[in-house]
Amino acid sequence: MQLISPADYVENFLKNFDKEIIVIYSDKFNYNVYNHAIHLGLDLFTENNPLISNPEYIEEHIFLLKLNGYDFEPYCSYETFNLLHEMGHAQMRRLYKNFNFIELVKKYLQTQELYNIAYDNEEIDDFELQELHMSEPLEKDANAWAYQFILENKEIVKQFDKQFMNLMGAMIR
Repeated sequence: MQLISPADYVENFLKNFDKEIIVIYSDKFNYNVYNHAIHLGLDLFTENNPLISNPEYIEEHIFLLKLNGYDFEPYCSYETFNLLHEMGHAQMRRLYKNFNFIELVKKYLQTQELYNIAYDNEEIDDFELQELHMSEPLEKDANAWAYQFILENKEIVKQFDKQFMNLMGAMIR
């Protein structure tokens, strides 16, 4: 039996839906619009991650997702939802045909920087920062894509999630 890395497993799975996608390891989940790569966020799997030492952040994020209609937990882990959310960004790039997607991303990043400045200046708290982040159209669309994908592929997602979490757990032990 040949062992497979989590990145290869994820890439093989995602290539069923997008032949051009690339998956690489990174510190956090992210979609790189320039090289069409999903960054596999190792930060959710390590003890050094501030999110793990601050479980309230993840709980608040899950609460906000549920509040917005995305109750993914019966089907997959938070980590898998994050991965599919990034795949949603990749798919939105293809769907935004009437817009320059790169320009949308640049505007989005500028807005995020303003939110981060307000957070750093203690003008907003963690929860408000997450609310603002999730209210952005690119984030809404990626969440909607991920959740729709989950609902249309429940059993496949459950199987993927189980194997993905096993591989990630084995990698960082």
